[in-house]
Amino acid sequence: MLLHCDLVYGTPDVKLSTPFVDMGLVPEAGSTLLFPTYIGLQRASALLLLGETLDAEAAVAAGLVNATVPADELHAYALENAQALASKAPEAFAAARRLMRGNKTQLDAHMVN
Repeated sequence: MLLHCDLVYGTPDVKLSTPFVDMGLVPEAGSTLLFPTYIGLQRASALLLLGETLDAEAAVAAGLVNATVPADELHAYALENAQALASKAPEAFAAARRLMRGNKTQLDAHMVN
């Protein structure tokens, strides 16, 4: 799910994993396209095929998490950033977000296969 988010925050004790293959499941199509695109084939293979877990530091280093914040400050931190986003010019914000996300055709086609 976090691969579809614009901003991701976690706590210092966060652990991220993709246990699909360990559970006898094929990773969903979005993650098989987006993980290699975002973090490279080798890191994606370690996560998706080996089921490796990323701790908070590794998740930030890989660019999957923007920041880690103590649990008791996480809600306020996310709310502060949400308010900052809400204060932006709506049309420019929407256009910039759409451009950063790129063409969804590749993701849509990948998910159909």
